[in-house]
Amino acid sequence: MSAFVERIIWERLHSQVEELKLEPVLYEKFLIGCGLPEEEAKIGRERWEERPVSVVHGYARGGTPFPVIALVLGQESTAQDYIGEDGEMLDEDGMPYLDDHGNVEDPHVRRWEQRYDAYVYADHPDECLYLYQLAKHILVSGRSVFQAEGLDEITYSGAELAPDPRYMPSEMFTRRFSITLRADEEYHDPIPQRGTTIRGMVVADDEPVVAPGMTEAERTEAESVVRGVTVYTEEPT
Repeated sequence: MSAFVERIIWERLHSQVEELKLEPVLYEKFLIGCGLPEEEAKIGRERWEERPVSVVHGYARGGTPFPVIALVLGQESTAQDYIGEDGEMLDEDGMPYLDDHGNVEDPHVRRWEQRYDAYVYADHPDECLYLYQLAKHILVSGRSVFQAEGLDEITYSGAELAPDPRYMPSEMFTRRFSITLRADEEYHDPIPQRGTTIRGMVVADDEPVVAPGMTEAERTEAESVVRGVTVYTEEPT
């Protein structure tokens, strides 16, 4: 899965809107297909040509020309850990996971649930309705496009929002269409590999043998070994 799911959804919205800007008659046909009378659909097309909608990332700002469709991350959370913090560092064959270069790594695979909200802002209730229906159609019809990108378990919802002068002029009409989905994301933590050197070797006999240069801990270990056992210590190089 791409970590930038928002870009995938935004590109779907933006590209479809840009196509309709090039051929406004298609927007008029869309409105008629949604059930509008031809005369009203014609007025909607004329308004589209006079003030085409903008598709932006994040909430619309004060200087943004309206009407606007703003794509916003509404919420995200982990839905499941396939290989999580408690997962084994070995695969099903008992071998360590390796990256593309053959280096040992500690992989994690998490399933995310994300909700993206398409806010529609317009200064006329009918125009807000038209654009909301357009955003809804683009996102719902793009289901196969999203699934091809590894996004699944897709659901939709929508609502009309009350004017809030803290964020938007009170005369602005606002609707929200939401798409909720799940997708997997991989995380790879490289594990640095270290070589080893033998600091001392002890072969137990009747009496413990202590090699020159051994540390106090190694001397203690040497004195505790049994006959015939070779003891060595490893340290990173």
